[in-house]
Amino acid sequence: MRSRRGSGAEWSRVCIRPGPGPTQPRPPRPWPAASSYADNLVSGFRRDERGVTAVLFSIVFAIVFFVAAIALDYAGATKEQARQQAAVDAAALAASQYLGLENQDEDGPEYARRFFKENMGAHSSAEIEVRLDADAGIIEAAADNKYLTWLMKAILPVHLRTATLDVGARATVIKGGRVEVALALDNSGSMAGSKLTTLQAAARDLVAILFAGEDSTGDLRIGVVPFAASVNVGPGNAEAGWIYRGAENALRYPLFTGTASRFDMLAGINRTWAGCTEARPSPYDVNDAIPDGDNTDTVFVPLFAPDEPDDVNAAAAGYSTTGSNTDGYANNYITDFGGTCPAPELECVSWRTRNGVTSCRTWANKPIGVAEAQSRSCKYAGTSPSSFEGSASGPNAACTTPALLPLTTDRVAVENKITDLVANGNTNIAEGASWAWRVLSPTAPFMEGRSYSDRTNRKIMIVMTDGDNYLQSKSQHNKSVYAAFGLGAQNRLGGTHTQNGFMNVLNQKTLAACSNAKSEGITIYTIAFGTEISNAGLSLLRSCATDPDRAFIATNESALIETFRAVAREISKLRVSS
Repeated sequence: MRSRRGSGAEWSRVCIRPGPGPTQPRPPRPWPAASSYADNLVSGFRRDERGVTAVLFSIVFAIVFFVAAIALDYAGATKEQARQQAAVDAAALAASQYLGLENQDEDGPEYARRFFKENMGAHSSAEIEVRLDADAGIIEAAADNKYLTWLMKAILPVHLRTATLDVGARATVIKGGRVEVALALDNSGSMAGSKLTTLQAAARDLVAILFAGEDSTGDLRIGVVPFAASVNVGPGNAEAGWIYRGAENALRYPLFTGTASRFDMLAGINRTWAGCTEARPSPYDVNDAIPDGDNTDTVFVPLFAPDEPDDVNAAAAGYSTTGSNTDGYANNYITDFGGTCPAPELECVSWRTRNGVTSCRTWANKPIGVAEAQSRSCKYAGTSPSSFEGSASGPNAACTTPALLPLTTDRVAVENKITDLVANGNTNIAEGASWAWRVLSPTAPFMEGRSYSDRTNRKIMIVMTDGDNYLQSKSQHNKSVYAAFGLGAQNRLGGTHTQNGFMNVLNQKTLAACSNAKSEGITIYTIAFGTEISNAGLSLLRSCATDPDRAFIATNESALIETFRAVAREISKLRVSS
């Protein structure tokens, strides 16, 4: 036993720990001081922030949500207002195509409304009002609309709620800037009939659009240049210093022998000059060089269609006596042996025999060469033209267009000139473009144009034609009909005396005239009318235009009218001002 548990004393030392007895009270804890209590209370709050954070988060979230709701609705309204403003601007510009036209007050607003609805969409309830004022040259448009709010209506207090926001839009389209426009309009024979009527209507529309709001400002000037085989500069300029009145034999390309002037020959047959001129010798034919009396190449020679050979002279040379034939002479209006020309030799053209004696029954003028017969200036002295050997047009045969109209602010004068247009003759686009440029030029022969250096002014040329350059070729000695570049036989259009040969050279001259005009800052629009222009002709017009966007093709009459309107709107520089 001792060996397992030990003595009692030993056991007690191991198993019993000293300490108070079970009934002895524990000593009381001391009460903390007041400052320590407060610190402990705050420390407790710090240790448990969950309730305060939730309250603060709720307040801040509500404020942010309200602000975001208002911002979102106003952002939506702003976006809608911008969309509506763009639609109003576009509608006002669309309506501008009717400004100045007779139907502007009916068709303009209606077109604008359709344009506005298309841009706004079928769901929009917005309405637009449009007013066109041709006198002031403005279009005013306004649209009022309501934007439906979603968040603001749902969450704001009742007294702050709104179901809609106003998103109205206004626009004013105005014209601005100074501009000069020269219309080079094809008056050749192929324009006869409805083509010419449509051209006149289209040109009037262009004039109405351009003059809208411009009648009293003087900022707009328009000139009209009708062209066919030549251009008529106006018979009233017969005494102008830039018209040649000197001797025929001083010219580089004389048509007549002798020293008489063309005006002398016209007076000799009691005729007056119709107003057309020949093209100047190259390079002056395609530029606006100032005419210089000391240089006959720079002045303008009056057009004078020579009297062509009589039948007796034509037949002797082997050519037809029927003017309509390509080897005949159509413009025979006086005798080749009249005036102050030497008395002709006579020859017997028919014989008779009586009582064995043969004698001459009929005597006639002995034929002379066709070139000599045509070039005689002596035959114009004191001779009266007649329908000798058929109908003939006379010395003004190649002058078929009305006189051009220099730049003017007079709308009535422009409209009257358009009314005067006719259709007759061949097509010479080079002359039309060259004279349109000279009308825009500030220098002689016409000086109504503003200076090239005036950067506040724009110079515009519009060239319209329904066909290719064309000069009728002939197989007789002249090689062509007479026109602005004289006769084919003079080789002013090259030595290939065919219609294609003439056309190719005229195309080159047209391009040169357009290029020279563009180098002076002139903007050129071209309009091909109809479907008869060749691919080469279309290419010519594209190259003549300032850029491809200004080269138009109007294949039918309604397209021509719309094209002239589109060009007028572009020239007018309509812009949205508010």
